[in-house]
Amino acid sequence: MKNREGQQSRLERIIKTQALIAQADLHLDVFMQLVVGTVQELTQAKGAAIELVDGEYMFYRSASGAIAQYVGLRLLRANSLSGLCVSSTQVLNCSDAESDPRVDINACRKIGVRSMICTPLFENGVPVGVLKVMSAIPSAFNDEDIQTLSLMSGALGAALGKQVAFDAMVQMQAKLSASEQRMRTILEHANDAVISTDRDGILTQWNRAAECLFGWTGDEAIGRNLVDLIIPPR
Repeated sequence: MKNREGQQSRLERIIKTQALIAQADLHLDVFMQLVVGTVQELTQAKGAAIELVDGEYMFYRSASGAIAQYVGLRLLRANSLSGLCVSSTQVLNCSDAESDPRVDINACRKIGVRSMICTPLFENGVPVGVLKVMSAIPSAFNDEDIQTLSLMSGALGAALGKQVAFDAMVQMQAKLSASEQRMRTILEHANDAVISTDRDGILTQWNRAAECLFGWTGDEAIGRNLVDLIIPPR
């Protein structure tokens, strides 16, 4: 009964996290951290990570727990369980890294990992990375943990393209805002009068040099018609 209650609680947590992933427009780093943190907690792992394909390498894009310090680590796809997971598009379970020829044993020893599960992440049907949990002890994971990882990776893969696009939009907006601010600063301090109007002749730009030349402050000029300020009535 207790085990059944535990399974139900785990599934409810997965469903809630999946719903949040599907609905939320989060920064990509926040989005990924939510996933790895939840997976680590549900599987009681030493740490969890999202590794993305970067050419011939697997790149630790996000990580939690004791693995968090290795964000940015790059491992050759050809020598890692994660790379094999991407190429085979199958869930892979390593019971003991010390005896499994599929793993990068040096990397596992560096991180302190003895067992792990990798499940592929897909974006529009293309494998783009893996979701992985790791433990410092051999045979740390069971079938329930594999199910948990598979369910979470499905939600993550479905939303990954959306979150990447959202993150790119946020970055583009920030760059655009910074560019507009630089342009406003340049125009404001230009030696020549800079005046801009909309199609109806309403002033939208009136820099300091224009104030000195025409005698109207920016607050007085902007929003008024150009004809009313600098063209004599006759």
